[in-house]
Amino acid sequence: MNTSHLLADLDAVGTIRMTARCLNALYRLQTFQGNAKAQLAELAQGHFGMVIDRDFQIMELEGQVEQLQG
Repeated sequence: MNTSHLLADLDAVGTIRMTARCLNALYRLQTFQGNAKAQLAELAQGHFGMVIDRDFQIMELEGQVEQLQG
């Protein structure tokens, strides 16, 4: 999407202000995205650990069932 015609309609000060606002918005977006990725990675690690623990519990219970059947 080409918006250069919008900047051409503004004076020099308006162009600088608009550019600063856009760069600020871009910075905030990138910051929010970084925080979201960090939270997602933390949740994934927590769930992975929980799956490993459950898998271990299942293996222990299977061993106990085999002992009871044998």
